[in-house]
Amino acid sequence: MYSDVWKQLKEEKKVRLELEKELELQIGMKLEMEIAMKLLEKDTHEKQDTLVALRQQLEEVKAINLQMFHKVQNAESSLQQKNEAITSYEGKTNQVMSSMKQMEERLQHSERARQGAEERSHKLQQELGGRVSALQLQLSQLHEQCSSLEKELKSEKEQRQALQRELQHEKDTSSLLRTELQQVEGLKKELRELQEEKVELQKVCDEQEQALQEMGLHLSQPVLQAPQEHSPEADLELGDGQSRPLGFAARSMHHASSYLSSHTGQTQGTARIYPSNEPETSKMSKLKMEDIKEVNKALKGHTWLKDDEATHCKQCEKEFSISRRKHHCRNCGHIFCNTCSSNELALPSYPKPVRVCDNCHTLLLQRCSSTAS
Repeated sequence: MYSDVWKQLKEEKKVRLELEKELELQIGMKLEMEIAMKLLEKDTHEKQDTLVALRQQLEEVKAINLQMFHKVQNAESSLQQKNEAITSYEGKTNQVMSSMKQMEERLQHSERARQGAEERSHKLQQELGGRVSALQLQLSQLHEQCSSLEKELKSEKEQRQALQRELQHEKDTSSLLRTELQQVEGLKKELRELQEEKVELQKVCDEQEQALQEMGLHLSQPVLQAPQEHSPEADLELGDGQSRPLGFAARSMHHASSYLSSHTGQTQGTARIYPSNEPETSKMSKLKMEDIKEVNKALKGHTWLKDDEATHCKQCEKEFSISRRKHHCRNCGHIFCNTCSSNELALPSYPKPVRVCDNCHTLLLQRCSSTAS
């Protein structure tokens, strides 16, 4: 029994040893399998990298193939164009060759004609040799005649130049005389106009003196201050750019004298009613006479300046423009801007207050204050 158990134990040991050996083999195999798997993984990774690189290379190759394809197409189109150009050039060369042949034929024909012309010219030279000698003799004779004619022509030219100078001198003198005659005629016309103006001015002065005498006679009587009457001459406002005529002065003075004569009766009646105001009336008559004298001086002395003659203000000397308008002073007649002629005063020649410049305004106010005092 024991032997049997011992045998079974031995067998089991053997079996166990064999199983251990097999297990060790299997473990070794497993390690080898793991190593092999690792190697396979490495190989797969390497192959994947190579596949990616190969794909990139393939794409690059495709792009290169496309470029080559386009280049080939461009080369084919350029080749076709070059072939067409070659064919056209060949046609042109053929035409040039045909034209060259024609030119050669023409050249041969022209050489033949040249040879014939040379022969003819040689014959003509021989024929003209004798004629040239005779013509030279005639030419020498003609030269001698021409020299004599040139001398005669020079003398005639000198005479003609002298005559032209004399004629030009006479023309200059005649033109000077004509200009002097025109000046004399113009001076005569101016003299006539001045004489006529002198006569007219003399008449106007006589009328003004008569009017002043009449006014002096009327104003020497005691007169109260008469109310201002609206005269038509005062309403006439002269346009810009015109001078005050002397006829207007005479008419205004005549109207003033008639106005004063018409109101003399009224003033005398008032003087009878108020006998105690005789010195005041005499003062008023004197003031009225001074005003009339001032009107006469203003109308005689001052001229109405034209618009074209004034480009700057008389006082501030600022240039006139669209915004800075021109205004005439009704006392002195000069042109001012609005700021320098914004004052208004009642002048003897105007019934209502009119525009005056600053200088005239101050002068007239000083005069009025002096007369009032």
